[in-house]
Amino acid sequence: MASVDLTSLDFEEAILAPYQFGRVLRPQTGGALQRIDRLGNRWMISCRTPVMPIEPEGRIIGQMLDRAVRDGGIVRVRQPNFDPGAPGTPLVAGAVTSGREVDIDGLTPGYAIKAWQPISFVTGGVRYFDRVESQVIANSSGEATITLYNLLRAPLADNATVELGMPRLEGVVEITSPAPWPKDRMTYFEFTVTETK
Repeated sequence: MASVDLTSLDFEEAILAPYQFGRVLRPQTGGALQRIDRLGNRWMISCRTPVMPIEPEGRIIGQMLDRAVRDGGIVRVRQPNFDPGAPGTPLVAGAVTSGREVDIDGLTPGYAIKAWQPISFVTGGVRYFDRVESQVIANSSGEATITLYNLLRAPLADNATVELGMPRLEGVVEITSPAPWPKDRMTYFEFTVTETK
């Protein structure tokens, strides 16, 4: 089944965090620390909605989240105080099978992809979220090569969709705090979305 679109939800708080499988090796004999990077590092986001009336907003959002727990969910990654501007219609330029570098075309010429800017890719029906490691400016043909924070978790197909203006994170939804149903008839929801791949 398709993931439930939760991009219309407002959040009182949304905390984006890396979900890493790499580790730091700490030698017992006093040697140098060593960071081991592993494939599969991904992202998760913890969300809390604003307080809302139980009826009808709480009922409607509760139903959406129940479906998302079963089918997965997609949330928009907000970028407070940052205007991503008009990136154009970016696509992956040529298939990429591994590493951190991705060629993109279809950008607005001169568009600046900022360091640590959120980005997501859609390939093979799956969405992958990450961050851009350092600033890059698209050339006059709307092309740029970006370096990602994480190693690629899956091959990106040529012409795969690139989401820069409104990046999204897709994955497993878990309710982290049951919604209260107090006498004042107001409620809120807390949940996480963790990428599966």
